[in-house]
Amino acid sequence: MTKIISLAIATFNMEKYLARCLDSVLIPGISDKIEVIAVNDGSTDNSLSIMQLYKEKYPDSVIIIDKPNGHLGSCWNVALRIATGRYFRILDADDWFDSKAFEQFVSKLSEITVDMALTNYSYEYAGSRKSRTVIRKTAPLQADFIYRINEYDFIKHNQDRFFEMHATTYRTALLQNIGLHFTEGVYYADAEYVFYPIRHVKNFVFFDLVLYKYFIGREGQSISISSSVKNKEHFYIIFCKMMEYISANPVTRIEIVRNYYCHLLKLTTRSYYATTLLYSEPSDEENAKLRYMDLKLKEFDPDLYQELGNSTCYRKIKYVSMWRNKGVYCGQAFWFILFDKIRSLARPR
Repeated sequence: MTKIISLAIATFNMEKYLARCLDSVLIPGISDKIEVIAVNDGSTDNSLSIMQLYKEKYPDSVIIIDKPNGHLGSCWNVALRIATGRYFRILDADDWFDSKAFEQFVSKLSEITVDMALTNYSYEYAGSRKSRTVIRKTAPLQADFIYRINEYDFIKHNQDRFFEMHATTYRTALLQNIGLHFTEGVYYADAEYVFYPIRHVKNFVFFDLVLYKYFIGREGQSISISSSVKNKEHFYIIFCKMMEYISANPVTRIEIVRNYYCHLLKLTTRSYYATTLLYSEPSDEENAKLRYMDLKLKEFDPDLYQELGNSTCYRKIKYVSMWRNKGVYCGQAFWFILFDKIRSLARPR
């Protein structure tokens, strides 16, 4: 039987969460329709042993790949190369699916052929029973309706939640045919998952299902401030890759794709601006990278360049503009503002 969907589940020392993740998708009623590609990314805990237990229970549904650590991008690359399901989806090992929603999702996918399928997701906070469902906002998408990509502007309708890995599933053949390859050895490659394919998507569907359960707040999570600061160079690497792609593939087909690119560039660039200007020491190297980002943004979209210049931090300081105009990092901002105030008071009136 042809599998309906291939799920890429990568784990690095996630034994605490892996069973919850696998249990949420390996449902007896649909296990013959799914392909779980479980990638052990050099774990030193019991993650591989847990995978093997599920492989024994679901031999026709689980494929195990054991490889040295290379971060998520390397795991998704190897999974995509061997995926045989009609659709391809990423699921982080510390997250999970709503099982009932997943059953409905697989059933709906089996009845249509589209390039991209979108779903809702929810935030699940560590140490809390509360969750926050990301709901549709103004001008919602019509559920179960197949749109052509040029019929719906996500930015115009304030639907930026769909620029997330947690909302997006693709037709496997589309990803394989375009040779999608994630940057390896870095965090935040999930931005590439929603960035590169959109140029090739011709149609999509939205299913009104809260499918993905995004677990937030665990210790050591890549989205934490400490991890983001530690790995801020990865934001810069991803940005450079995106700009190289845009240079090699000019956006000429439809304006909606350009809007999609702008939003994702904004998220990646803002992350680098923030981790550098708010938490790092000034240096010639950092300034050179910031100037390069500024240059590329201004060339691609002057409005995006201006919007990022208005980014604010605590006390509503426009920290990007402060760097652009004064060469000052916001970590220095308090002393800079105090000095500037004293200097202004000392001027002759």
